[in-house]
Amino acid sequence: MENTFNPQRQHFFQSIFHRALHPDGDLPELDPCIKNYLKPEIRKFEETADLCAEIKKEFKLVKKELPKEKLA
Repeated sequence: MENTFNPQRQHFFQSIFHRALHPDGDLPELDPCIKNYLKPEIRKFEETADLCAEIKKEFKLVKKELPKEKLA
């Protein structure tokens, strides 16, 4: 997990680094490259809508309640 790129963590740590070097300055704007990672590609959702519906049909999620003795 720690080796997986996470754009939100990247921005968070860049902000901490910037604040350490410039304690009284404003934080920089979000880097456009990181911003692009955070925006979902709508066309990908459209292209895979049928596949997602098929997966939901085949793998139905069922909510299970834990026995009360396991909750304590």
